[in-house]
Amino acid sequence: MIRRLTTAFLIGAVSLLINSCSSDDADGKTPKEYNLNKPERFAMPETLLEISGIAFNKGISDTIYAIQDEEGKLFRL
Repeated sequence: MIRRLTTAFLIGAVSLLINSCSSDDADGKTPKEYNLNKPERFAMPETLLEISGIAFNKGISDTIYAIQDEEGKLFRL
């Protein structure tokens, strides 16, 4: 009985692991506006030299949020 439960648990764990590693957006295409070979660069203030994350405001493409987690600050750029 314990061997069956162990086997079932292992099969379930492996299935979950395999399923969670797959990506729904894995087509490998980048948006037209995106060119990783010619990035657009911006000079940032010294407080934002180590940005730990950036995000766009949904629906407002000219607003970017930057997270500087060393001091716990959120910036709107």
